[in-house]
Amino acid sequence: MNYYNLGVFCGIFFGILLCVIIRKLVKAKNCCKKDEYDERQEILRNRGYRYAYFTSLIGTALVLILKGAFEFNNLPGYTFLLATVIFVSVGVYVVYCIMNDAYFSLTSNRRRFIILMTILSVFNIVGGIFIVINDRPDLASETLKGYVNIECGTVFLIVGIAMFVKSRIEKKEVEE
Repeated sequence: MNYYNLGVFCGIFFGILLCVIIRKLVKAKNCCKKDEYDERQEILRNRGYRYAYFTSLIGTALVLILKGAFEFNNLPGYTFLLATVIFVSVGVYVVYCIMNDAYFSLTSNRRRFIILMTILSVFNIVGGIFIVINDRPDLASETLKGYVNIECGTVFLIVGIAMFVKSRIEKKEVEE
């Protein structure tokens, strides 16, 4: 074992240790509120799970059809398409729940969540673009570095936009 691998191992170990300590401190202060959803929200969330499931099922079937039709033998491209299906299905669930007032619990802070989604999307998209520009990976490469970051950032951006649109719709309804 060389020093680099030892450093990686120690970094992972101390990162996990730090997470455990923070979790214990938060539990000790009992400052975490349990998410509470009413019956209508639970029904809509379950319907959102169903839509996301069928989206992933249909998307996976399309990827398999594409793989069979175009002799898609490079594994990274196939993996990238499957990751795209996962991101799309997560996006379907989240946007459906946001638009039907079922995503946020009764005790959650929506404004903080919108800010968090915006920050995550910017960091993922900008970081992914820099990785793609500097490493120049292509779909036949081994790692697909950067492209998955861009995809993830795009999903975060769509979620942030959906939250912003929903907040504007609610604000308009209150004014009327």
